[in-house]
Amino acid sequence: MRSVSPDIIDDIATDFRLGIQTPAIEGGKSDELDARKAAQTLLELYAHLQAEQRREDDVRTGVRLRVSEQ
Repeated sequence: MRSVSPDIIDDIATDFRLGIQTPAIEGGKSDELDARKAAQTLLELYAHLQAEQRREDDVRTGVRLRVSEQ
């Protein structure tokens, strides 16, 4: 895509729960909680991107096999 619509951005923000806010936790634990949430979000993003890459690789492999059979 050459451009990304606001709807796509909203969908992605919802998927990665970017709009969720939590109240501050006493005793400085909010920083640790924020770091854990950020790490979890990054791990989820990484897993999603890896799965997408595997799907693309499977499609490419299937196309190569079909072409070599002909």
